[in-house]
Formats: sequence, structure tokens, C-alpha cells
Amino acid sequence: MRKLYDLYFVSSNSHKYKEAKSILDSFGINLGFFKSNLEEIQSNSLKEIAEKKAKDAFSKCKKPMIH
Repeated sequence: MRKLYDLYFVSSNSHKYKEAKSILDSFGINLGFFKSNLEEIQSNSLKEIAEKKAKDAFSKCKKPMIH
């Protein structure tokens, strides 16, 4: 049976996922891991980089996610 998650962590880095999972576990948030390489644009704007990566991640995952 598939496990249901509240959110998915989209990344190619399992160490980042484990760190996020341990933090979110303390808040009762069940975090799953969706392994994916995301496009990283070059920009001076952290907001622009984050928005692009979030859109790229959602297009691959199609579930509530964080990166």
C-alpha cells in the first residue's frame, strides 16, 4: 500500500531531505521524498530562482511539495 504524505520534498539531495524531514516530523508533518534534478537558473534574485525551481518541481511531482 502506498504511503500518503502531507508534502513532498523535491530534490536530488537525500541529505537535504533527511534534514527537512527531521524538522517537519517535530511538527507532525509527514514528508515524502521525490527525487528529481531541477533546472537551476542564473539570477541575482533569490525569489526568481526559487519560483522557477518550485514551478519545475511541481510540473514533475504534481503534488503538494517543497524544495
